[in-house]
Amino acid sequence: MHNQPSSLPTPAATAPHPAGPTNPPNSIGLPATGMADGPVVFHRVSRELTPRWWRSVAAVLVAFLGVLVSLTAAAVAMHVQPRLPLLGDYTLMAYSIAGVAVALPIAMLTVKTIERRPAGSVLSIAGRIRRRWLAVCLVVAVPTALAGMISGFVIEVLTHTSDVEPTPAQPSGWPGVGPYLTTVAVVAVFLVGQVTAEEYISRGVILQAIGRFFRSPWPAIGGQAVVFAALHGPGTVWGVLLVLTMGVALGWLTVVTGGIEAGIAFHLAVNFPLLLLTAAMPRLADPTANAAGAGWQTAATQGLTVAVYATIVGLLATKTPLLRLLAPRTPAVTAHQTASTTAAHHHDAQRHPSDQPQTPTRSTP
Repeated sequence: MHNQPSSLPTPAATAPHPAGPTNPPNSIGLPATGMADGPVVFHRVSRELTPRWWRSVAAVLVAFLGVLVSLTAAAVAMHVQPRLPLLGDYTLMAYSIAGVAVALPIAMLTVKTIERRPAGSVLSIAGRIRRRWLAVCLVVAVPTALAGMISGFVIEVLTHTSDVEPTPAQPSGWPGVGPYLTTVAVVAVFLVGQVTAEEYISRGVILQAIGRFFRSPWPAIGGQAVVFAALHGPGTVWGVLLVLTMGVALGWLTVVTGGIEAGIAFHLAVNFPLLLLTAAMPRLADPTANAAGAGWQTAATQGLTVAVYATIVGLLATKTPLLRLLAPRTPAVTAHQTASTTAAHHHDAQRHPSDQPQTPTRSTP
């Protein structure tokens, strides 16, 4: 006869610990429980990560102060050194772009220190720039923006209201191929920073600060668009309407795509060709001019351009598997946490061997 085993292992006792993450990653660090139930949309992230509302308001004010300081520093540098040896006639353009670009690290540091949340939580719901999605947006933005610019130029020529008319008394100032390419390469670096800074502050810090007070995204979208237009300074009625339209369209895209990549892509697609033209004619073009001073022709074509772009990207956002539009509330289980749990389980097993399941033994007849 065989004796019955003294004890049998249960499935729960012998189930192996998971070898990797079991929950979706949560890069922005949302708590498992917060002020809202379930996942969180982009415009409500600040409310979840910064429970004290005044910190978000203070962050916006300090970000504005950072922009003011960086622009003032650029103006002072322009006064001290109005013509850099490497840039020549392009010095003013470089200063104006760099003045905004420097505000980006200031804004990121503001989010990190004052709001006490990851600076990446302003970039996207994933806590970082989603490079593949940014590439998709650029593929849409570049041809759309170029089509809008060409259409605007044609309309201006047909209506005989083009502001730029070269004359023999006003040479373009073409510097030659070598200096032109060198300057474009240098200024393009600052351009990327400028574009990212504008999106980070307007569609990121400001939108999330307003969004913490409203469940609907539209107050945040409208509020940041107004601030965005104000930051561009005074201009024509058509130009101000254009900037407001761009602010609303890009703000809506930020909410529905869960990040500022769509705004960065459109901004780059519009500003980089303007950089190429301005660098080619430094004495004809005003490097400090912006969309707020646009005429009705440019406002109409660019307004239609951003509307078409927003429609296409918005549709892609609902179809593409690249995006995670909501931040999951369940925290991730990382490999490090899994290893720690396994080590603790092994330590308990050594301290309390009687609690562990016994291996069945077979007695001899």
